[in-house]
Amino acid sequence: MDFIQKDLGEIPKTPDMSNFKNPLGQSSEGSIFIESFNITPLSVSEKNESLTEAIKRESRDSNI
Repeated sequence: MDFIQKDLGEIPKTPDMSNFKNPLGQSSEGSIFIESFNITPLSVSEKNESLTEAIKRESRDSNI
């Protein structure tokens, strides 16, 4: 880039945006619409463990 800003008060030149496409002007083809998003665990643990126990177990497993 050959433009050097000498003073903080200077206004840099506007970059040439002619090579960029307007995303709003594109057709709706390929757009993704998500109406609902649900996350369900693959395996549900039957036992109920306290948060402290879970943290201890995770810390031990990951060697923190």
